[in-house]
Amino acid sequence: MVKRMGIHRSELPVILAAVIIIIGVISWSHTEQKRTDAMTNTRITLASLQVAFQQYQEFGGPMPKLRPGHPSIYSFLAAYQRFYATRNAQGHWNNSPHLLIYLRPKLTTMGWIPMPGGGKMQGIVCVRDGFGHVIHFLNNPAKNLHAPCFAVELPLQSGQRKWIYSSDEVR
Repeated sequence: MVKRMGIHRSELPVILAAVIIIIGVISWSHTEQKRTDAMTNTRITLASLQVAFQQYQEFGGPMPKLRPGHPSIYSFLAAYQRFYATRNAQGHWNNSPHLLIYLRPKLTTMGWIPMPGGGKMQGIVCVRDGFGHVIHFLNNPAKNLHAPCFAVELPLQSGQRKWIYSSDEVR
């Protein structure tokens, strides 16, 4: 078959190397595009959360307190959605339109939020970054200079850990 294609045996290693290099470049390009998309999703999500937090504070929402047994972001998400929730005539809680509903659905987790008076309401209980890691809510300025804000630890790059903060994304 090699003779029919006009390829000499001595050329096979060069052709094989070229095919491997082309596959490597395509694979690297695809991986780099996925990483770029994940970083874009992370930055947009952090900025959206920070804007929602600023909006929440402007309208008088109290500083959310961290709840044991839940990711730190749960405290903000629950407080924010409680603040904008409405109760219908039958006593059921409804999630009013707010900024969080515009977050990318693949980055959010739905669940039940306990409401005052013993009821509960379905809402967003967790938000992840573009890489799939849970975003943290930092509420104590004494422990972190960026607080109050949202933060995420990026995957290792060159053996170093790097955090990005929503307060740096929104200025």
